[in-house]
Amino acid sequence: MAGWLLISVLVSACGDDTDPYVGTYEVVSHTLVDNGCGNAPAPVTSGTSCFTCMVEKPFFKVKKQSFFGQSLHVVVDCDSATACDDAGDDPDTINLGSAFFDRNGGGGRIGTADAAAYGGASCSYTGVRLSMVSTSEGVKLTRTESRLKAGAASEALGEDACLDLTDNPPPADQLECNSIEEVVGRSTN
Repeated sequence: MAGWLLISVLVSACGDDTDPYVGTYEVVSHTLVDNGCGNAPAPVTSGTSCFTCMVEKPFFKVKKQSFFGQSLHVVVDCDSATACDDAGDDPDTINLGSAFFDRNGGGGRIGTADAAAYGGASCSYTGVRLSMVSTSEGVKLTRTESRLKAGAASEALGEDACLDLTDNPPPADQLECNSIEEVVGRSTN
């Protein structure tokens, strides 16, 4: 059975030269709600299995870079503030990091990633919404992942219509929240 996967990353230009986000941060709080968003958040520790986490180390750096002419912020996690200070400073190296924020929205910066797959008889969809906002300590990063509900009408889409979900996500009533991750970082600058 042949299957197809299409991933769409939406990237928009950013015209703002002032940047309150760029810098190195120490993680002061990191929580994850996995396997359904109605559960209580659990702290993410060094022993936590976190395949999709934005940050897995005690520090992270937010840097601004250009990708195919589009301006975006990326998150790179590090073992120390010193390692973060050196992370990704080569202007000729593109580092997409573990999360990206490509436009203004929601009181800060936001990013999206949508993936759809057609498996011959059914369609699957995952949507990731990212936000980065300033706090009194530094920044808060949030990653929310949603998937199609079991039995949602979009599961029955044909191949072309399924893959089009990366550009035109399904309506909210067909989605269910799968996980929410929040990371708060205190500036070390």
